[in-house]
Amino acid sequence: MSYDDVEDEQRSKLPKWVCSEDAEKRSKQNIESYSQEQVYKAQTFKTMVARAYVRSRVYLNFRERFIAVKVEAPCLKDRITKAVIEVIKFAEENNIKIIRKRASLIFRLP
Repeated sequence: MSYDDVEDEQRSKLPKWVCSEDAEKRSKQNIESYSQEQVYKAQTFKTMVARAYVRSRVYLNFRERFIAVKVEAPCLKDRITKAVIEVIKFAEENNIKIIRKRASLIFRLP
């Protein structure tokens, strides 16, 4: 898929596979700074998000300061389902920050 509405300065100049490998490597390094309970909660939340956004790819990234669950290209049909509404409500109740970008949706777990 290609997104024409994403500004050129937001795109990386590197090939997509290089960016993907770098993000995966950093995630593996950063996972050690989180407790088993935090990792379990993040994986459980990722599963919840993946079930809600069935038409999109969902990634779990362990960053230095937070854990991110990224939904790539959320489909309009998914956004109006009951499962998505429950995920949004759960996120708001559990202090999970929701960041909406043009081509993705990111949940930041504290």
